[in-house]
Amino acid sequence: MLSWSNSIRGRLSRWLAIQTLVSVGLICTAVYLAISSNFATRQTELLAEKQRAIQHLATESASKNSAESLQHQLLDFFHGHPELSLVLQTSNVTKTFGKRPPNAKASMFRQHTFMLPEYGLSTGPIQAQLSMDITSDLRFLRRLALALFICAILGAALASLGAAWLVRRALTPIDALSSQVAKLSPERLGERLEAKDPAAEISPLITQFNALFERIEGAYAQMEEFNANLAHELRTPLATLIGETELALSSKRYERSLEEMLASNLEDFHRMERVISDILLLARADGGTRIKTEPTNSIAITIREVMDYHEAQAEEADVKLLLVGDASAMISRTLFQRAVSNLLSNAIRHADMLSDVLIVVETTGEEVQIAVCNLGTPVAQEHLVRCFERFVRLPAGRVSSDQDHFGLGLAIVAAIARMHGGKTFARSVDRLVTMGFTVARPIH
Repeated sequence: MLSWSNSIRGRLSRWLAIQTLVSVGLICTAVYLAISSNFATRQTELLAEKQRAIQHLATESASKNSAESLQHQLLDFFHGHPELSLVLQTSNVTKTFGKRPPNAKASMFRQHTFMLPEYGLSTGPIQAQLSMDITSDLRFLRRLALALFICAILGAALASLGAAWLVRRALTPIDALSSQVAKLSPERLGERLEAKDPAAEISPLITQFNALFERIEGAYAQMEEFNANLAHELRTPLATLIGETELALSSKRYERSLEEMLASNLEDFHRMERVISDILLLARADGGTRIKTEPTNSIAITIREVMDYHEAQAEEADVKLLLVGDASAMISRTLFQRAVSNLLSNAIRHADMLSDVLIVVETTGEEVQIAVCNLGTPVAQEHLVRCFERFVRLPAGRVSSDQDHFGLGLAIVAAIARMHGGKTFARSVDRLVTMGFTVARPIH
C-alpha cells in the first residue's frame, strides 16, 4: 500500500489544505486591514472636526480679546471628551487641557498639530497639539486579529478535513478499478473493467485499459497458439528421429541402411535447425532490434539475384518471373534478400500455371515499396489480416503439399520489415494477390 505522502489522495488533501489556509488567511488579512483603515480614517476625521471647533473658539475669543473665556470654553469642551487632550504652547507658556496618562506611549495616541491666533497668552500665534487616545481601538484591533487568526486556522482545518473526505470519495472509482484489475489473471483475461456512471476523467482510462486488455488477450492467445504450433512442428521430426533410432538399435542394420537412416535424420535435423533459426530471428525483431543497414543504389540488382535462385522453382511451377522498377534504399543485403525470397517462394507456390509472378519496386515518399504479385486463388480479407502472423497458413485451397514450409515465411518477412523500420501489406483483388513490405530510402 502506498504511503499517504506519496499517494494522490495525500497530495491533493495537503495542497488543498495549504490553498485553503492561504486563501482564508488572505481574506482575514484583508478584513483586518479594511477595519484598521476605517478606524484610522474615523480618527483622522474626528481630529479634524475637533480642530475646526477649537479654531472657531479661539477665533471668537481673539476677537473679544478674552483669554479667560477661551480657557473656560476649552475646559468645558474637553470635559465631555476624555479621550482628547490639547497642549497650547508659546515661547514662554505651555497650557494643557484634558487628561493624558503620564506614562502613555506615543503609539497609543493619534496627534494633530496646528496654529491658533493669539488670545492673551503671547503676542504671536500659538502652536496647538491635539491628541486622541486610541487605546480602545488598538485593543479592539488586537482582539480582532486574534479572532481572525483563530478563524483562519479553524477554517483551514475544517476545509482540509472536508477536502480530504471529498478527495477520498472522488477517488473511490479508481480504488474500485484497482480492485478489478487485481482480480484479473491469465484465466480471466476475457473480463473487462466496468464502472457505473464513470466520471469524464475516468471514462477514457477505462477505455484505454480495456483496449490494453484486449491486446494482451490477443497476444496471450497468439503466444499459446505459437507454443502449440511450435511443439507440433518440432514433435514430428523428433518422433521420426526417435523411431528410426530405436529401430536401428533393436535390429541388425547393414552399413547401407545405416547411411540412409543417418541421411534421413540429418534432413530432420536441418528442418529443426531452420525452425529454431526462424524463431530466433522473430524473437530479435520482437525485441525491437534494428539491424545495421547501408545505402544501396539499385535494389533491382539485389532482387534479380533472388530471382535467379528461384528460377528452377518457377520453371517447375510453370510460371514466369518479372521485375518492374528500381530504387535506392537503406537495407541489410542478406536479410532483404531473405524477405524477397520468402515472398517470391510463396507467390510461386500459389500462382496459376502459365501465369506471371511480378515484382514491383516503387518509391513512395520516404519509403521504397517492394510488392510481389501473382494470379491465383483469391484470399479472403480475414485471412489477409493474419497472413504475416506466425504459423498461419493460407486456406486449404492454397496450401502446398511441401512439408518444408512451417507457416513462418511471411512472419519472417514482417520481422525483417520491422528491423528495417518498415511495414508489410497484403491485398487481394479478384484473382490478383499482392504481398510486400517497405524499407527506408537513403537520407541525402
